[in-house]
Amino acid sequence: MKKKVMFVMLILIFLSGVISGCIENNNQNTENSPSGNQTVNESELNPLTQKETEMLDKMLWVPEIIFDNNTSDSVINATVDKYFGENIPRKIIDEPLYVNSYLRSDKDLFEGYKAYLQNDSLVEIGNPASPWVYKIVEYEKVIDGDIILPTHISGENISDELNRIRDYEIPIKRTKSAIISTSFAADNSDSKTTAAVDECNKDNTVLFVLKVYLKC
Repeated sequence: MKKKVMFVMLILIFLSGVISGCIENNNQNTENSPSGNQTVNESELNPLTQKETEMLDKMLWVPEIIFDNNTSDSVINATVDKYFGENIPRKIIDEPLYVNSYLRSDKDLFEGYKAYLQNDSLVEIGNPASPWVYKIVEYEKVIDGDIILPTHISGENISDELNRIRDYEIPIKRTKSAIISTSFAADNSDSKTTAAVDECNKDNTVLFVLKVYLKC
């Protein structure tokens, strides 16, 4: 009888150790896994291999310059002339395809606004999950002390969606853009165009500069 009692006690001790170990491991996994409120870096989820990076460097692209929607066409044309040349063909687009809106906020409130937009199913922030579509030269910029963030709003009516977001006092605005003609496409080995893109990106009248990759 005593042997049976001892055997049962040993079994219980063993099981308690296993259970506590499982609980501890589960807690460690929970602590190490990202919570729903953490920002996940898209590039960390989809890292490019060296071969993919080399392929991207060789792909042809054209610059698209993103401005605030209230920027006049004359200012846009003057900006293109300054950095890319007066004779270079360009098209001004009132509703850009990739970055049709942007957030502009002071530094203290920026993270809260960004978190709200990340949880909005109709808002895409920054670069796409697929890097073969376009690349934003500088993802978050500081202009006159404010942080700006590129966004894309989907939906049947962008104006309605903008108003919906603004109802929550999120300072989001529309954009317009100028895109260079595909006949002046470049790749990353074109140092002249790459330097022009970098300099244009520093201009405070410019929100963002994109490298839009050609599908050819």
